[in-house]
Amino acid sequence: MRTALAAVPEPRGGGECRLDVPPPGIVDVWWCDIARAGRRIPLWEKSLDAEERERASRFHFAGDRDRFVACRGALRELAARYLERDPSSVEISRDPLGKPYFPGADLRFNVSKTKGAAILAFAAGIELGVDVERIREDFRGDEIAGRFLAFDEKASLASLPERIRSKAFYRCWTAKEAYLKGRGDGLGFPLDGFSVSFSEDAPQRLRSHRDAGEIARWWLVPMTPAEGFVACLAVAGDRPTLRFREVAGS
Repeated sequence: MRTALAAVPEPRGGGECRLDVPPPGIVDVWWCDIARAGRRIPLWEKSLDAEERERASRFHFAGDRDRFVACRGALRELAARYLERDPSSVEISRDPLGKPYFPGADLRFNVSKTKGAAILAFAAGIELGVDVERIREDFRGDEIAGRFLAFDEKASLASLPERIRSKAFYRCWTAKEAYLKGRGDGLGFPLDGFSVSFSEDAPQRLRSHRDAGEIARWWLVPMTPAEGFVACLAVAGDRPTLRFREVAGS
């Protein structure tokens, strides 16, 4: 996995091996290459609950359906290994703002998927959010930037050479999405109500915010989980240490 941080080997035993819940200050980040994990789709599908299976059946395209099943199935498999349960018995609920959680467990998680891949993050007792995007080199994000980004983000993007503007946009976008997912209120908080830094030459942080206290509260950790992808993890509290792993078979 291409990243600035060291990878942690997949534990022996595949999907049946127990996982220790990350200790304080540690976030486990899992990468799932859906194309390589295709053989596991039928197994993951068996672990889904009735509502998830019904959602899967509504996808018109097989690729979209497989991406959903892989994302939910990998989440259930990993949660089962952390919580010592059967994947099909893992309960996933949502709080009043719609953020998912495991009832009765201190294990927090967040998931993001894009074409061909998914990324999952787990930690104990801290709020976190994660987002991943597949890079399209021909996509600069001008229209989306004009509609949704903060003024200083738009100005920063416009000042960049065109050849690097696409990746810069994705670094900005994934950081904003990860932060909003970490907060738990999604698009209920306006995207132009805060800004993030996205230079590759400096640590990524919240740059401005309507609530100044949020700037010191959150850490943004940019990631390159695989060639052609950009991701970001947002974590509340102290600066996290990341442990990277790959979902077995991916």
